[in-house]
Amino acid sequence: MIKIYNESYWHVDGVRYKNKFKALEAASNDLNRVEFYYANSTFDDLDWTKEPSQSWDSMLIQRAHQVRESFDYIRLWYSAGSDSQTMLNVFLNEGIHIDEICCHLVSPIDDFDASNNIEQNEVAIPFLDAIRTSIPKTKITINYLGRDHFNKILTDDWLYEGFDMSMIQDQPDALYNTGIVTEVNGNFCDLQGGDKPVLIKENGDYYCLMVDETFGARINSEHLEEFFITPNFPEMQVKQCHMSQKYLKETYPNQEPGVIKGVLRKEIEQKTGMRHPLYKDIDQGKESSSVVGNKSSSLLEQAKQGNPAVYNKYTKFLEHEAGRYTDRFNNGDLYQGFRGILSGRYKLS
Repeated sequence: MIKIYNESYWHVDGVRYKNKFKALEAASNDLNRVEFYYANSTFDDLDWTKEPSQSWDSMLIQRAHQVRESFDYIRLWYSAGSDSQTMLNVFLNEGIHIDEICCHLVSPIDDFDASNNIEQNEVAIPFLDAIRTSIPKTKITINYLGRDHFNKILTDDWLYEGFDMSMIQDQPDALYNTGIVTEVNGNFCDLQGGDKPVLIKENGDYYCLMVDETFGARINSEHLEEFFITPNFPEMQVKQCHMSQKYLKETYPNQEPGVIKGVLRKEIEQKTGMRHPLYKDIDQGKESSSVVGNKSSSLLEQAKQGNPAVYNKYTKFLEHEAGRYTDRFNNGDLYQGFRGILSGRYKLS
């Protein structure tokens, strides 16, 4: 199995970086000198113009078996979102054993009933409770990322060590660093759903964009195994792209040029069957970037009210970065996220 931790990084003049800030500094903030690599040796060799004939459902099943056969221990990260719900459903429906299912609640002041945990409290935990008796050999772990976690993870150099600007701080590498989870003996993986494909329409044609902003926050997790966008079964990404392209051409033949975003991506995943229905659909509010949205705003307000050391450190970093090299960010605004760097741009027809 290809280990994505070893196959993903930014690079400048032949030097590899696991942190986008450091790569940009090395390039004197010239984005044109920074490249991103995400298993390019695999994805560049695909014929993106041809849709795989294999059905999507059979690909999901094959992928689940592939993961099971490749690892002694699978730790599946479940958030109750469409990606993790679909991934988990495939294992459950096929009777494929999962060693451990993890989900987590987050609060810098130990307020685990706060609004940012609505998905976990109202969807993820009830679903896990409902299936618990049917999978007695699977360990179900609910992690609480509270005050101690935030006090440990937000070190003086946190932003320049792991490159995750999100206030949530819930990627596996952060959890290992603060001892909330521990490594497992033998060959194991942290299995995550990941994300949907990113498409853009240009001059009447559709392209798949493999962009660092899709993957960047996770590439420091050493045991990460992505379920959907993976060099270990890259045809799944091609299939997803063609399912999306077909839906767009048939449903929106006059679709405007540009990146397919937000509500339309959600519609595609639902209408094509690319993702399964949610156990329970709830309104989580808008998350426009890793540092702006209902979840991150809730966490920041909690820290402001009850953990000033974390609040001050977090806001200090953001204010510092927002005021320098603003061309790093979309529309010059840190709160709109980094300008993306492509590892690949693949024409679909």
